[in-house]
Amino acid sequence: MWRTAAIALLIVFTVLSVGFTAFVAYYFGIWPEPSLTVDDPAISAWLENPDVTIHRQGFKRQPDEPKMYLDQGRRVGKGCTFHTSLSLEGGETRKRVARTLATNSTTCERLVIEGFLR
Repeated sequence: MWRTAAIALLIVFTVLSVGFTAFVAYYFGIWPEPSLTVDDPAISAWLENPDVTIHRQGFKRQPDEPKMYLDQGRRVGKGCTFHTSLSLEGGETRKRVARTLATNSTTCERLVIEGFLR
């Protein structure tokens, strides 16, 4: 009886450990390595820099009228700070959103996609 319970507990602990390790590796971009493809050659070259970190989090759906651009931040201490300002034109009812897709912490640059959600 105790032996069966100990084996079951060991199996549960092993499954939880493997699951947690896989989740952490996926979330922090360790495994599998995240990728991002773009049409703009300048942004594509920027993404090839080894200092660029591609983020996994994105929109659940692609925004309407997407606009992708590189945003220059400024260094504050050992980190970077960025300023994002989104505003709607008069009478617009759509929600404007912006999301960081990748960051270069060495140069304080980030790749942003901006668009509208309905």
